[in-house]
Amino acid sequence: MNKYLAFNEPFEVLTKFSDQSGRKTLKDFIPIEGIYAAGRLDYRSECLLILSNDGPMIPRLTHSRYCHPKTYLAHVDVRLIKEAIKKLIIELGSLETGELRFLTNSEILQLKQELDFGYKGKIKS
Repeated sequence: MNKYLAFNEPFEVLTKFSDQSGRKTLKDFIPIEGIYAAGRLDYRSECLLILSNDGPMIPRLTHSRYCHPKTYLAHVDVRLIKEAIKKLIIELGSLETGELRFLTNSEILQLKQELDFGYKGKIKS
């Protein structure tokens, strides 16, 4: 029987089940054997993570050929110097497709990037 789990992966948790460096992993939160994460993010990121033992389903969610949109939000302290913000905008805005939007919230600037293709390593924390 296939199992599906949605998990709000916290900051500084690896999106895998083991780590030789002793950092927190999914195993610290999920006591279910034989399930795998559909995708991975950096250690210093947070995400809604889908996990399953349904082997064929995971690549259908994660592989770029299926063009499922993924949304990335970056929260930036607006007290950063203008050059640092410009550099981040240029980095995110230099993606070939996708829309970059600014969402304002008092002292926090949110950058939103939605991608419907794989772009490994381009979204950095």
